[in-house]
Amino acid sequence: MKTLVISDIHLGRKFDQKKLDFLYSLFSLYDEIVLNGDFWCYYSFDFKDFLDSKWKELFPILKKKNTTYVYGNHDRESWCNKGVELFSSKQVSSHTIELGKRKFLIEHGDSHLSRLCFENKHFVKFMRNVNPLIFELIDKAALNSYPLFDNTIPMFFNKMLKKHALKNNITPNADTYYINGHTHYAEFDKKAKYINTGYIGNKLAQYLELGINHSELFSVQYK
Repeated sequence: MKTLVISDIHLGRKFDQKKLDFLYSLFSLYDEIVLNGDFWCYYSFDFKDFLDSKWKELFPILKKKNTTYVYGNHDRESWCNKGVELFSSKQVSSHTIELGKRKFLIEHGDSHLSRLCFENKHFVKFMRNVNPLIFELIDKAALNSYPLFDNTIPMFFNKMLKKHALKNNITPNADTYYINGHTHYAEFDKKAKYINTGYIGNKLAQYLELGINHSELFSVQYK
């Protein structure tokens, strides 16, 4: 039994066939899937358009894998509707997995940091107009291009997130792990029992595999 925990996929109005093909192949490898927030992006298009987009090719396999959908800050529950049942069997703000003696507490992580997301209709309209350009720039700058964006900024926010999350959710010395996304900074801190699953973008895929006797964070390039 293997579970995939993945976050910050940010599926948007701009379709990427290579990204879809990679995700479909990845999803096929697992028995269960947890989408830990920011599966799609409200600042790119609304939920109805997402459901009608080419990304819907992923829905059947996600449904087949008994997917749990954890809401994030770019795909809040209030921005969705019953259409979430097309690709997930369970929808929550947090999720717990128990594997033997280990327990994994899963949240997107935005509740521990400023969400930096606004619902003002004029702001949303502006963001949707510039979204493809912004995310293209983020993808190019955030991964393997400029050290400031690649390491310093995401690492800083992840450090803040980890500190707050562990303080409020982990029982000291318990065999319990806390899993976040949100900061786009992949990390597996075994001593602190903290895991951040990173994100998917610019042909880089970061994700967590959980099994009864193992847990492993992957970072791979896809074509």
